[in-house]
Amino acid sequence: NFLPFHSLHDGQQYAAEKWTIAYVPSASVLKLCVDKRKKAGSRVLALGNPNLSDPKYKLVHAEEEVKAIARLFPEAKVLVGNEASEKALQLLGPDFDVLHFACHGTVNLDDPELSCLRLAPDGDNDGYLHVRELFDMHFGAGLVTMSACESGLGRVTSGSEVLGLTRAMMYAGTPSVVASLWKVDDKATAELMVEFYKNLKTMNKAQALKEAQVKMIKDGKTPFQWAAFCLYGDYM
Repeated sequence: NFLPFHSLHDGQQYAAEKWTIAYVPSASVLKLCVDKRKKAGSRVLALGNPNLSDPKYKLVHAEEEVKAIARLFPEAKVLVGNEASEKALQLLGPDFDVLHFACHGTVNLDDPELSCLRLAPDGDNDGYLHVRELFDMHFGAGLVTMSACESGLGRVTSGSEVLGLTRAMMYAGTPSVVASLWKVDDKATAELMVEFYKNLKTMNKAQALKEAQVKMIKDGKTPFQWAAFCLYGDYM
């Protein structure tokens, strides 16, 4: 569950250079995701660099990332700082084709329902968007991208599925989720994501991520910088 197969190398090239790879927790979940198939679309809600009231949590490149994505999609709405809040997601999230989170993520392997994305607190919410809260939400988006550290991690259940943010986003109605498997580099992630969204304008989701990663390989980037992100669920 935690090995990005596209990072494997046969001595000549990475698997990402040979194949387009997507991941699913099980065949039954794949069927559910395919049944809910929806193209990424052009209405993007991007939340980046939320204000967490501590300078050490500032993500300068995450803010640049969401603004660069917005330039690619005229219908995009960008929320940064105090605006990138839980309340904004609750109010606006159901109306967008793509939800993009460029923020910090926290994984709790002992109690995966406490894993969360860190958004800006508001009058009604503490800013910790927990897995258990996502199970009570519904999104109409065809794609959720969690450009956050370790957003693809979770606890492996008895059925070999991973309970965490990715599964919660699928449960909330999203057929395709992009998430990471380790603590990612802010600058390299921004570069990968902008390329991914450029590709989404003409490619399916799996191809768009693959080509973004291949470009970084050609640019001399290491797997640490590009291989953390996986596409889960429907690949189209």
